[in-house]
Amino acid sequence: MNTQDLIKHFSAQQSLPIDVNDVLSVLINQNGTDDDVKFIAVELDTAILRGWCKIWHERNAVYGQDVRRLANIYYVKEDPTEWQRFVCCKELMHLLDPEGAQTGTLDEIDELAARIGLPPELQNPMADGVQANTDRFAELRAAAVLMPLAAREILLPAFQDGRITIGDIATLADIPGKYAGLVMSPIWPAVHEALLG
Repeated sequence: MNTQDLIKHFSAQQSLPIDVNDVLSVLINQNGTDDDVKFIAVELDTAILRGWCKIWHERNAVYGQDVRRLANIYYVKEDPTEWQRFVCCKELMHLLDPEGAQTGTLDEIDELAARIGLPPELQNPMADGVQANTDRFAELRAAAVLMPLAAREILLPAFQDGRITIGDIATLADIPGKYAGLVMSPIWPAVHEALLG
């Protein structure tokens, strides 16, 4: 499975909110793997980091051929549920990252943290590298999964005529308001299409 297939799978969903455990189930079932993924609440400074994903592999025996992938997804236990859900879904997207987009050394992790922590006006997608850009795209992919296109289309008329607000939509989808605003913006259908391409 790739991120496009995952987004397509949830695009037709009309009920909100999307359960992050359902996203994990689809990922594992579609990949046909026995991946073991755990969500772990931790204490973090949200001004620096809201979560991360640690992936490693384990052999079934010293010289065994079967390799199992394990992942821990860390999220801030003090964060509101909409942020916890969003962070967990975003970090799940990293299970689908191509090999070159993953960080493997402490230096790469430090570099990634420095680049993704920059304010938007200082970010430079042309120079930040594949790892930082992949992390930023994971946010868009998580937004597409947690606020499916079909649900957006149902809510759009009520949003456009003012019967519901971005805050209402964020509450329905149980996602942070900034991502609800992005999904309800006029540019979202084009962004969604690009995520599928």
